[in-house]
Amino acid sequence: MHVLFVGFVWPEPTSSAAGQNILSYMNTCLAIQYNVSFCSAADLTERSHNLTNLGINTFKTALNCNSFNQQIINIKPDIVVFDRYLSFEQFAWRVKESCPNAMLVLDAEDLHCLREARHKLIKQKQSAQALFMQSDNILKQENLPLLYNDIALRELACIYQSDLTLLLSTFEHDVLVRYFNVPANQLSHIPFILPHTNEINAPYRRSFEQKQNFVFIGNFRHAPNYHAVKILREQCWPKIHNLLKGQFPSVKCEVYGAYMSPKAKQLENKKIGFVMHGYAKSQFEAVSSARVMLAPISFGAGVKGKLLDAMQSHTPSITTPIGCEGITQKSWPGEIVSTVDDFVNAAVSFYTQQPKWENANEQAKQILDTQYDSHVNAEVLSKCLQDKYARFMLDRTTNFNQKLLGHHQFQTSKYMSQWIEAKNK
Repeated sequence: MHVLFVGFVWPEPTSSAAGQNILSYMNTCLAIQYNVSFCSAADLTERSHNLTNLGINTFKTALNCNSFNQQIINIKPDIVVFDRYLSFEQFAWRVKESCPNAMLVLDAEDLHCLREARHKLIKQKQSAQALFMQSDNILKQENLPLLYNDIALRELACIYQSDLTLLLSTFEHDVLVRYFNVPANQLSHIPFILPHTNEINAPYRRSFEQKQNFVFIGNFRHAPNYHAVKILREQCWPKIHNLLKGQFPSVKCEVYGAYMSPKAKQLENKKIGFVMHGYAKSQFEAVSSARVMLAPISFGAGVKGKLLDAMQSHTPSITTPIGCEGITQKSWPGEIVSTVDDFVNAAVSFYTQQPKWENANEQAKQILDTQYDSHVNAEVLSKCLQDKYARFMLDRTTNFNQKLLGHHQFQTSKYMSQWIEAKNK
């Protein structure tokens, strides 16, 4: 079996959870003896993972160019996995023309339309009390028009046309079935395939006394991360710092993240210990050094990798209903809050109360052991791909919506791409 991954960018597992996730999918395919190839139209960066060293065939492709057609004809993939709907839009119709018997899989990462809808909803709210919305706020009848946005039209067109869409969040799985009528046999929830526990826990296991300060980490190309840091700096941290500075005069909130813009860097205020570090070579080293993670995430979608990193690093986290969404139904290893004042109080209590802190780490261990066992989740992915591959051609014959969109929307993408190609010549 040969699996081709079409990347929106080259994976950067030290920069983003998306990079970690797609790399885990490729490693799973390698482990079950599949041949694996990866291509992207993006440029490599200094943080791009060396896929060749893993035994993965890589090649650069081009947008709006029929050279891609010949590239995939040469490798004849059985399964093609598209990294987010933007890659699907660009390349899926070419795969269908050149390799019609290949199974089309969309790696959603998170629902972009859900993130966009929540962003619009948060802009409509004025008070600090409304910053941390509940997961189902966007599903209220009066807010559904925000969910059915222009991005949803594009993203859902790709989901309907794919043979299988992989989702990290059970919440998003339910949204697609209940609010967009996507057939359940076209969706699969695959829990995050984390690095093996013994690879992470041993080097970064530190005691309450050995840890100090607070931490936030997140890629600054991702709008929810910048927004969360802005809330943290302007509304949460000054209050936390004021409550702790008497007992801990040098306490800091250390913010890490790849692609930190000058705009984000301006949030730094060393006088109150709010330090913007930028890129961290090891997210686990950065997170495990801190006693508590602060993640006041007010909008977004998908599973927040930073909070799983915190669990693996024995660092309790204070977050919001959106922050913890899709991760677990068990007791949270830290606290989930819905107001700024509750966020501040929780941060202070977990920083100063060792029994509470230790109990949170025990809860994190239970979540990791029962829901994020690497071997179990890798097996879920491999079985999902194998089972779907065995029946996807039959499923196509009865999927009218897939045929309908393939007839019209695919043609739109195709002819737009061919027009750009001709224009470039």
